[in-house]
Amino acid sequence: MKMTKTQQYIVAGVIGLLGLVFVYYQFVLKPVNDQITTLRSTLEQKKKDLEEAKKIIAKYAEFKKKADSIQRELEWVQNRIPKTAEHAKIVGDVDFLQARSGLSLTSFKFSPAPVAKDIYTEIPAEVKFTSTYKELLSFLYEMSISRSLMTVKDLKLTTYTDVANPFSGKTLSGTIILNGVQAK
Repeated sequence: MKMTKTQQYIVAGVIGLLGLVFVYYQFVLKPVNDQITTLRSTLEQKKKDLEEAKKIIAKYAEFKKKADSIQRELEWVQNRIPKTAEHAKIVGDVDFLQARSGLSLTSFKFSPAPVAKDIYTEIPAEVKFTSTYKELLSFLYEMSISRSLMTVKDLKLTTYTDVANPFSGKTLSGTIILNGVQAK
């Protein structure tokens, strides 16, 4: 079968049109599509970076609150450390604490020499007492928030029965080695 001239022109026109569409796709549409794909991946990465930045900002606010809280606690502790820790003041503070907690002191004596640390000095004292569990916990809590900074170095407990007053409820006998703290 032989093609007529008109059919040859139509086939040549279709081939030319397909060639033109192919060239248009290769040199115009394909680069645009590649650029769109690149921009889409860049946009996704920017979104991820933005989410990470938001998380960091949220953590910063939380960190700032914690830092402020720690700073206030540090200032509170520093304000409680006296420049001079007199024995009479420590005895007065312990007496006040035992009166608030109900703990009964049986003996109180200071160690002969203070213990020097890097930025403070500890003044150890041995306190013997009788109490209930509740009174002991109350005493320790009151000591942790007292006007003067005091720490517990050692705590020894034994059972106790008050022979003179068996209904006193005192079931513990113990010794606390506490340290009064003085700034250097």
